[in-house]
Amino acid sequence: MSVPKPLPVTPARVPLDKRPDFSKILGVSFLYTAIAGMLNGVAVYELGTPVGYTSGPCVNAGRFLAAGNDTAKKILGICTLFYVGGIMAGLGGNACDGDHIFEGRASPGMLLSSVMLALGAFIKKELNHTTLCMQMWALSQGLMNGISSKFSAVPLRATHTAGGQTDSGITISQAIVARRHGQAIP
Repeated sequence: MSVPKPLPVTPARVPLDKRPDFSKILGVSFLYTAIAGMLNGVAVYELGTPVGYTSGPCVNAGRFLAAGNDTAKKILGICTLFYVGGIMAGLGGNACDGDHIFEGRASPGMLLSSVMLALGAFIKKELNHTTLCMQMWALSQGLMNGISSKFSAVPLRATHTAGGQTDSGITISQAIVARRHGQAIP
């Protein structure tokens, strides 16, 4: 009978505001979010729908499905590939962790995400294949979002803010409850 290997010990998470690289974290978060925001702006302008999150496209897909419009299939493809990007980040192990840039390591996952952005631009500009471009960009953004969400101090969720707002709301409410009970604020 073999003895199962013990699970690796996860180091304690250092609170975000206590990290010595806090300003760097804010700068990188801004950069990731700016890239994702600009990409979504270009996608909406050039292609008709955002590619860096799924709530808006899912609403549009529902509208188009109800109207019998074939565009719904394209949008559902975008949503699916965004999800697949997150799965890739989850399966990517150390190649897709969110701490790479703060620890001075290369990130094969973020590099792949960047290559997919460039490939999507090539597909649109040179091949004039809008749907494939959008799908490539959605896959890229799902991967980027998955990687940035795996940052050990706090999920950055660079491609959209709803998850970050939810996390922030939870943290604020935990601080209010802790303060009300005379406990240390998390």
